[in-house]
Amino acid sequence: MRSSPDAPPPGTREAGDGEEAKALAAGAVELGLRLPPSEVERLLAFLAELRRWNRAYNLVSDAPRLEWVRSHVLDSLSIAPRLAAIAEGADRPGPGFEGGPSGGTPHGGGPFRVLDLGSGAGLPGIPLGIALPELRFVLLDGTGKKVRFCRHAATALGLRNVEVVEARAERYAPRVPFDAVVVRAVGALARVRALVRPYCRGPILAMKGRYPARELEALEGVPIEAVRLRVPGLEAERHLVILR
Repeated sequence: MRSSPDAPPPGTREAGDGEEAKALAAGAVELGLRLPPSEVERLLAFLAELRRWNRAYNLVSDAPRLEWVRSHVLDSLSIAPRLAAIAEGADRPGPGFEGGPSGGTPHGGGPFRVLDLGSGAGLPGIPLGIALPELRFVLLDGTGKKVRFCRHAATALGLRNVEVVEARAERYAPRVPFDAVVVRAVGALARVRALVRPYCRGPILAMKGRYPARELEALEGVPIEAVRLRVPGLEAERHLVILR
C-alpha cells in the first residue's frame, strides 16, 4: 500500500508521543478501560499513520495532537465498555428484541461481529478493534481514499480482527448478519436503522453530539436507550443512542 509522499516509515515515533501516551492511558482508565501498553502503542501508531496520510489526503480536520487523542481516539473508545458488555451478553434485552429472546449467544457462539457503518478514517472501528481484540469488526465506507487508509492502517498495525470493505450502505449485502452496528455522526437515526436492519440482528449503537430529540421522535415505537457520554478532556456534548 502506498503511503503519503513525504511520510516517514510506519511505526516511527514522533516528538510529543510521551504526552499523548499519558493522556491516552489516563483517559482510558477514566473510561473504565484497562489498556495494556501494547494497545496504547497501537493507538498511538494509528494516530501517527492518520497524521501522515492526512497531510496528503485530508481525511479528517486538522487539530493539535492532544485534541486528536481526545476527539478521535478517546471519543471512539467511550462506547467500548458498553459494546463489550453487549458482546458478553451482560447487556442483552429480554423477549421482544428483534435479535431474539435473551439466553444463549446472539451470534451463534462464533466471534461477535460488529459493523462500523460509514467508518471514514477508521473511527470508531480501528480504536475499538485495538481495545476489543476478541470482537471482529468490518469497516464499511464508500470513499476510496478513506478505505485505502483503513486497509493500510489495519495491515500496518497487525489488526487481524479488522476487515475493510468499500461499498455504499444501500448496496452492501453481507452473507452473514452482524451482531451489532456502530455509527459515528452518520445520518439521521431513522435512516441508519432502515439501512442496516436487513443485515444486523442486534443493537445499533449510534454516537451523537447533542441529544437528538427530533431524531428520536421519528422513531416512535422503537426500543431506545439514550445515555450521555463523558469523553475525558472534551467539553462538547456526547451521547450514545442504542436502538434495539
